[in-house]
Amino acid sequence: MTDHHTLDAVFDPGPDYGWEDIPTDIPTAVLEAMGGPEANRITAGHEVVRVIRAGTEPPWPTAGELVLEDGSRRPVGERLPADLPLGYHDFYPATGDWRTRVIITRGNASNPVNLLGLGRATS
Repeated sequence: MTDHHTLDAVFDPGPDYGWEDIPTDIPTAVLEAMGGPEANRITAGHEVVRVIRAGTEPPWPTAGELVLEDGSRRPVGERLPADLPLGYHDFYPATGDWRTRVIITRGNASNPVNLLGLGRATS
């Protein structure tokens, strides 16, 4: 795809095949079936997923409630609390019907080879 909001008019099925043109009305029909071009746009503050480094207090666009992985609930105002545990949590706004998955991470990534015991991670 060219970007998150349009569909290309060609499809490349792989190295053993050539490009194939698709009918010009197909991209429009697919987007309409998915709710139209505006249905899949990301609105600031309504992201589907936010990845946050543990120990930080990032600004938050709207008040609501964060349901932690363990089922406990935390109020959210203008900022996310800095003491959130690592894990996958869900934010629900005080008004609106959307949800944001909030992933709290250590802020560093491990080398997958090291995780398998096949090597050493370097920084």
